[in-house]
Amino acid sequence: AGAVIHEGNRIILAKAPFDATGNYRGKWTGTVKGDPDTLSCTASFSFEQDDLWKIFQGAVLNGDAVLNFTCLSTLDRLGAIGLPGLASMEVSGFVAQDGGVNFGGSTLEGDVKMTFALTGKGSDKDEDGKMDRLGGKWTLVIDQPDYPRITITGNVQADAL
Repeated sequence: AGAVIHEGNRIILAKAPFDATGNYRGKWTGTVKGDPDTLSCTASFSFEQDDLWKIFQGAVLNGDAVLNFTCLSTLDRLGAIGLPGLASMEVSGFVAQDGGVNFGGSTLEGDVKMTFALTGKGSDKDEDGKMDRLGGKWTLVIDQPDYPRITITGNVQADAL
C-alpha cells in the first residue's frame, strides 16, 4: 500500500509501514467531562485497509469501532448520565507512513447522535507486515434528548486477534 510521488524524474513510493486489515480487541480508559472518576471497559475495532485508494502519506482505512459501557466501572453511569450500553459505528481514516493511525465516524440512531475520533499509533512487533497493536487517544461525544451532552476522552489499547 502506498502512493506514487513524482520527484523530478524519479518516482518515490510512500508506503504505510503495515497492513491494518483485521480485528482488534482491547481496553479503553477515560473520563467523562465534569467527572473526575476514571472509567474503563472493552473496545473492539475491525478494519479494511484500502490499497487501491492511496494518499500521499499512507493508506485509507475503513471499518467499525465498538466501545462497550457495560463493565463494572461504568454500570452506575448508564442511568445517571445517560451513557448507552455501547457505542458502535462505522469509521474511516488513514494509516500514515510513520505508523500513525487516525480514524473517526459518527452515527445517528433515533435521537441519539454519537461522534468518535481516535488519533494513535500502530505497531508491527513481529515484523510480518501486519499491524499487531493499536494505541492512542480518543474522544466520544454523545448527544441525546433528556440528557446533557456527554464527552468522554481517554486512551485505548487494542491487540490484533
